[in-house]
Amino acid sequence: MPTIVVATSASTRRCAFTLIELLVVMMTSVIVAAAVVACLAAGIRVWEAAQRFNRAESDAIVAMDLLSTDLGGMFVFSRIPFDAQASRLSFPGIVEEDEERRLGEISYELSDRTLLRRTMPYPEGRPRVERLVTDVLGMAFEYAHRKDDIGLVSTGLPWRINFEIVLDDDDGPITVSRTFRIVVGGGS
Repeated sequence: MPTIVVATSASTRRCAFTLIELLVVMMTSVIVAAAVVACLAAGIRVWEAAQRFNRAESDAIVAMDLLSTDLGGMFVFSRIPFDAQASRLSFPGIVEEDEERRLGEISYELSDRTLLRRTMPYPEGRPRVERLVTDVLGMAFEYAHRKDDIGLVSTGLPWRINFEIVLDDDDGPITVSRTFRIVVGGGS
């Protein structure tokens, strides 16, 4: 008698994924990859904006710290006048030449959209020019003098200087300002 073999569903089942399962996995992978790419692109944009912001503003802050140090060493000297203008400041101070500290003139001014610091040793020496901040749209110094009726000996120097610098940025102008108190000018 011949034997008849009947195939049951358990014996014919193979271990494989259906087309729908593969499509679901592929779509999930595409969604996750798109989210990762979007996060990376946003991170790169933020990084670039932070570098632009940090460069412009940090340069201005470093320049203001240097100006603060220079103003802290300012003094009255008849051969080097204190020259206070709206867009330029020049005064006697201590400058470095060949690793030697000497009496000299220090000035801050705007030239070709660049804030410059010039030092000139007194009575003679090599002038030195430092580029402190680039992409400057404008800058202004404002000076406050004490009134003569308070009984102080007048030095001709202000007791307070406000400095404002406007920088060019891709997102619009950035304004950085600082106020300096001048002790030798009558402040205490």
